[in-house]
Amino acid sequence: MLEHSAGLLLAAGLASRMDHRPKALLLRDGVSLVRRNALALLRLGVKDVVVVVGHHATALTQALVGLPVKIVHNLQPEAGQAQSLQLGLKSLDSDCQALVIALADMPLLEAADVQQVWHAFESRPAGADFVQPVRGDEVGNPVVIAARLFHEWRASSSPMLGKAWQQRNPSRVHHWPSPNPHFFVDLDTPEDLLKLQTQHGIQLDWPPAS
Repeated sequence: MLEHSAGLLLAAGLASRMDHRPKALLLRDGVSLVRRNALALLRLGVKDVVVVVGHHATALTQALVGLPVKIVHNLQPEAGQAQSLQLGLKSLDSDCQALVIALADMPLLEAADVQQVWHAFESRPAGADFVQPVRGDEVGNPVVIAARLFHEWRASSSPMLGKAWQQRNPSRVHHWPSPNPHFFVDLDTPEDLLKLQTQHGIQLDWPPAS
């Protein structure tokens, strides 16, 4: 199935609580998060990987140079994540059998983590079209959606996301329990950077000013 599946990396966020600085360009061991997470998707072996960028598009595109990814520009990132998702869905081939959707601001995500979610998707209960890691009350990322849901969201002018969709379609959701912290750490505020260092021993650096 992998050869007919795809990865979608959402990197168009406004980072309003990070003083609008491009958090996907934060460096871990000298490599930007957007590049690290694109590589994690590529190493799964999917047919295509699409990265949706918005603000700081030029710098994000530069960070992805040399990777076999398709870059899609969201000219209205303030419209929210649904806009980026819709653009990403429409940029993919209509024969996509499964889609891994990841966020660019996840500092702990590795290729092995993406593999774990994919295996959970492959062993999902019958009828489940949406697989998401959970830890207690926390929901994580990436998520994987099946072909049926891919086509529904792709055809919609404003796909219903997150809790709203899950509440309306509980039988189609598989919450996969996982203790792996890599699925549950993202970056929203400067305090999250400090927490990452104190709790996980990982320091991220802002790229040098151009």
